[in-house]
Amino acid sequence: MTADVEAALACAAQAADALRERAPAAARRSLGQFFTPVPVARLMASWIERPASEPVRVLDPGAGAGVLGLACAAHLLSLGSSVELTAIERDAAARARLEAVLDAARRRLGARLRCQISGGDALALRPGDVGSFDVVIANPPYLKMAPADPRGGDSPNAYTRFMEVAAGLLRPGGQLCFLVPRSFAAGLYFRRFRRRFHAEMALTRAHVFRSRRDAFREDRVLQETVVVLYRKQPAGDGPVALSTSTGARDLDAATRLLTTRARLLDPADPDAPLLLPTCPKELAMIAAARALPHRLADHGLSVSTGPVVPFRARPLLRRAAGPATAPLLWMQHVRPEGVTWPLGAAFRKPEHLRADAPPALLVPSDTFVLLRRLSSKEERRRLCAAALVRGQLPGATLGLENHLNYVHRAGGGLTRAEARGLAALFNSAWMDRYFRVANGSTQVNATDLRALPLPTLAALRRLGGRAPSEDAIAEALGV
Repeated sequence: MTADVEAALACAAQAADALRERAPAAARRSLGQFFTPVPVARLMASWIERPASEPVRVLDPGAGAGVLGLACAAHLLSLGSSVELTAIERDAAARARLEAVLDAARRRLGARLRCQISGGDALALRPGDVGSFDVVIANPPYLKMAPADPRGGDSPNAYTRFMEVAAGLLRPGGQLCFLVPRSFAAGLYFRRFRRRFHAEMALTRAHVFRSRRDAFREDRVLQETVVVLYRKQPAGDGPVALSTSTGARDLDAATRLLTTRARLLDPADPDAPLLLPTCPKELAMIAAARALPHRLADHGLSVSTGPVVPFRARPLLRRAAGPATAPLLWMQHVRPEGVTWPLGAAFRKPEHLRADAPPALLVPSDTFVLLRRLSSKEERRRLCAAALVRGQLPGATLGLENHLNYVHRAGGGLTRAEARGLAALFNSAWMDRYFRVANGSTQVNATDLRALPLPTLAALRRLGGRAPSEDAIAEALGV
């Protein structure tokens, strides 16, 4: 059986390679089509426990070349089950390869494997049409869904809609194993999805790929991806096995961690992010963060995004200062050591804005904390903040480009000590690491900042009164 399984998986991998060569990367990205590497497929399949039913009904709703569904079927066959695999693939070229792969697999693996292939729309599946399944395993398309798309519900991306449809097709106690971007685990866009999904699905395992490049090296995917295994059962606490590797090639050396759902999903907050720590130290950080009593709103602070969108405000932008211009800050002006403006001729973007621009594009030149909204794909630091003190820049107003967030207080700015203390905290190794545990995105959104745990205002002021060390920040946080 082992040799036959290896031959079947090799056939599927060759079909995936042929499909990559057939279509340019841009065309595959437009379909959200990224093929599962065989080592990742083996990992996912190995997590599936043998259901009691016979035959075991398995659904792969985005089958591609068949690597993932076939790996799952082979694993269940090795456990003694008979398998009925339903594979769905809308792309005609991929479906033709899939048919050849599964035909060959049936011949190699025997009569205990039955396969059914469909070219239908997986997002239109309902239990009344196809019955229910014991296992749904998938690497779904990574595509934004238009608000008007009737298949999408309120899901902002196809992959989360696939997860919801799959959950609806599972029998009670059924298993759902997906390879997906980590973005669903946090943030405002996926909040309603998380609330619904975690009400009926219980996380039991997760694997985090640390590298944004290595998990899908052949397809040049720059997403932070995770493998998740859920069981269809009422929400509640229970064990969760976590593992981490750099990519697909070092899975045998993955680090492992055992924890509980209550430590990863705050049971008191149905909108909470799904935290995915990679080591005991990060697990301890989660416990320490929950003990911190405050958020920005508790200190009377708000977060806003810079209102200047350059292509829309182009007629108002100026490269040189004048009597009727205001400073315009971009994220490149914000560094952990402070705000540096202007950058001069070496910086090719306009650093000034007409002072008579619409009021919605200008903010008062007050004391606040600026944060970059983006980091590069493999940048060491995710949070980059700087305090901007009233009077530091000329004029009564300034412009903030859209790739900046700023923390401010309505009716008056932060004090100098508050701004410097908060910036120091955001720039600390502790907060940066906690942010990575809580958020897999390179974007630093206002919603994420509002949810960050903070010490008391008095502790922030003490931090801002000096150049704090990491030890001083840890003391302020009580960690």
